[in-house]
Amino acid sequence: MTDVQNTTTDSNVQNTTTDSNVQNTTTDSNVQNSTTDSNVQNSTTDLNVQDSTTDSNVQNTTMDSNVQNSTTDSNEPTIKLYWLSESRADRIVLLLEELEVPYVIEKIERGPDRLAPPELKKIHPLGKSPVIKDGDKVIAESGFIIDYLIDKYGKDKNLKPTNSEDLFHYNYFLHYIEGSLMSILVMKYVFLTIQKQAPWIVKPIVNGICNKLDALYLRPNMKTHMDFLESELGQRKWLAGEQFSGADIQAGFALEMLMKLSNVNEEGATNISRYLKEMHERPAYKRAMEKIGKNNQ
Repeated sequence: MTDVQNTTTDSNVQNTTTDSNVQNTTTDSNVQNSTTDSNVQNSTTDLNVQDSTTDSNVQNTTMDSNVQNSTTDSNEPTIKLYWLSESRADRIVLLLEELEVPYVIEKIERGPDRLAPPELKKIHPLGKSPVIKDGDKVIAESGFIIDYLIDKYGKDKNLKPTNSEDLFHYNYFLHYIEGSLMSILVMKYVFLTIQKQAPWIVKPIVNGICNKLDALYLRPNMKTHMDFLESELGQRKWLAGEQFSGADIQAGFALEMLMKLSNVNEEGATNISRYLKEMHERPAYKRAMEKIGKNNQ
């Protein structure tokens, strides 16, 4: 490039650095001394450099105008998602597809006890999923991961509202999903699992206790959440407004779980059903489900 200040030559030059614009030892494009031009083929760079530091996408220590860091091509993933089967990690795959950033997935299966395996604690002390690595950062908790990735990589993706009214709904639902709804759904899931795995000799007692708690506490609360979400989605296309956002990425997994565990059909929750259908039609959603092997479910 025209401003290179380094050692090496082009076809007209027979010694060390500069071209007609370089401010170093001797000088123009016809001088047979210290110079290079845009065809330099050595370790310092412009777009055509053919040596250890590479092209305009290379982020390395010797520079052209696009070089920003050390030894990472812009298409090389810096994000790694630790994806646990049957977990909230599905929503982070969807987010990464919406953001269209390079990433890799390490798939981890649950054990026979349906718990996360101990190996996840080597990534994060809590041993939960989703968890991601971005460079040297380890990031856990769905809501925090969503905000972190959108703030860092999604400035031009319109996944976080800018007007105050939609931003209010965005922040509310980002926290409501995990703070209120998921706790009920996880409890329902745990009770169902206990009933399935209980030894036959105590199964009648276990079933009686679980069914009583379900009738007195879980089902009424799930109905309350179902009615609330039906009402909210009757007022807006998406949870935060007319624009799909990170709040919907947070909510999609939970609303699918709510519909399944409540045994409610489309007619019983028309707005939630419409909402989920539109989410499933998004190209990023289809790509995400294909990545984790759920595209035929």
